[in-house]
Amino acid sequence: MPDRLVFEPEEIVLAGKVLAFLQEQGNLECLDSAAHIRDAMDQLVRLRQVVTSYTSVVGSHVVAGELRDVHTLTDAMCRSNPYTVEAYLPTRAVVGRAYLVAKFNFLRLLVRVVRLQMPDGERKTSLEDELTWFVRQAVTTMIAEDVLVSIASDLKLDLDLRRKATYVLADLWEHRTSRSVRDLSPLLDSIWVAKTRTTISYGTLSGTTEILSLMREGCDPAGIDYFTGAYIAR
Repeated sequence: MPDRLVFEPEEIVLAGKVLAFLQEQGNLECLDSAAHIRDAMDQLVRLRQVVTSYTSVVGSHVVAGELRDVHTLTDAMCRSNPYTVEAYLPTRAVVGRAYLVAKFNFLRLLVRVVRLQMPDGERKTSLEDELTWFVRQAVTTMIAEDVLVSIASDLKLDLDLRRKATYVLADLWEHRTSRSVRDLSPLLDSIWVAKTRTTISYGTLSGTTEILSLMREGCDPAGIDYFTGAYIAR
């Protein structure tokens, strides 16, 4: 089984359930899918090794006689703007993002296999729901990272806020292979779930309509406060 740090325990269990089902079927199509899943898991292990081989984001090291640590990273990020911020991203962060996208695609692969190759029933419904939850975690993690980068590079925002965003980013970049959005921003998950249950409407009151829809679908009150606050600020 791949390195436990590549997948959360629940993800390993779910992948095992999918593989067990495919082995039970035993036909050529299912066996081919099982082999594809195992190859994808092995590739994720190798990609994780690449990510962690790059220099630590939070540790101290010297480059060309200059000290580099999380504080110098924060200073550099806070000097950036939306057009230059990519030049300040650590290589570990950039490669780690590719790892996260690869893991997202792996989880989508599991969902696709379940949808297309497992017969309808409680087993299929339960497994698909569990896998979809982890797909959503990967998506919201990427969204959270984008939001934090935009905050860190926004010159119009308070410097202390931008520093705090960078510290959170540094922690995410350092532990990307073992952290999830549940540690970072559970609020995003609440917004995501509520948004999937609403229908976009167009017109002069579309913003008000969507806010009311999110409230009706159980969005976290903090999310509602953010959106209404941003609307009032405009």
